[in-house]
Amino acid sequence: MQHKSVFLLREGRASLKSLEASSSQNFAETLPTEVSVKIFGELDAESLCRASRTCKLWHSIIDQSEHLWRQQCLLVRAICQREVDSDRSDGLSWKVSLLLPWTLTKHTKNPEKP
Repeated sequence: MQHKSVFLLREGRASLKSLEASSSQNFAETLPTEVSVKIFGELDAESLCRASRTCKLWHSIIDQSEHLWRQQCLLVRAICQREVDSDRSDGLSWKVSLLLPWTLTKHTKNPEKP
């Protein structure tokens, strides 16, 4: 069996690790946070929400990255600029500005029974 290794750069230090040792870990445990954010940045808003429910680490990275939510919110802003601008001027985060209309719509369509 051929032994494969991977070269990793983490927190400014380079290290050589076996692929076998790192294959059981998720990428967010192995890669720097900035790289994980770039990977998560390829997801749409719905997929981002789903990914944040995968594990505590993914949730933490996604939840704390204003960049991810800003990127998604600016896509929506093209459609509902007034609402997004109003939310942002009220001090709401990019994440809340993006998810608030979706949450309100969901509750309006499916009101909880008393």
